[in-house]
Amino acid sequence: MSGLRATQASLSLVSSNVANAETPGYVRKTLNQDTGTTGQFGSSVLITGVNRQLDEFLQTQLRTETSGASYADVRSSFLANLQGVYGNPDSTGTIEDAYNKFLTAVQGLSTSPDSQSARIGVVNAAQSMAQQLNATSQGIQSLRANAEAGINDSVNTANNALQQIARLNVQL
Repeated sequence: MSGLRATQASLSLVSSNVANAETPGYVRKTLNQDTGTTGQFGSSVLITGVNRQLDEFLQTQLRTETSGASYADVRSSFLANLQGVYGNPDSTGTIEDAYNKFLTAVQGLSTSPDSQSARIGVVNAAQSMAQQLNATSQGIQSLRANAEAGINDSVNTANNALQQIARLNVQL
């Protein structure tokens, strides 16, 4: 009788494996069977559990590629934010624009060093460039602080997960 139950359970698992073969994320399952003994002789079949047949290589590749994709996503996001701080090179209000205006003012002063308006233009352009450098520096510091906060949150999440795993191991 136990042999028939084991065969029935095996057939049920095989039909489930076939029915779900194309289902994304489905893993093939097999039965664990042991020999039941009476005295010194085998007298029955015992079902001791169900195994999931995972492909370790695929699991490793999935983890590697998922982490690589996450890294690329974080890096892309950070670089996009950094580009936002620097701005487009041909736009107004960027370091490059302020530097070009400063160079133009200095060149104008070099052609007419006695001109009061050229001197004022150089001072104004220098102040504008200093303000742009300060704004860019503050933007970069803000990005750095955000990155540090994100790292701190990730470390705390990992530590909490490890503590939960340790508690589960103790319970097992």
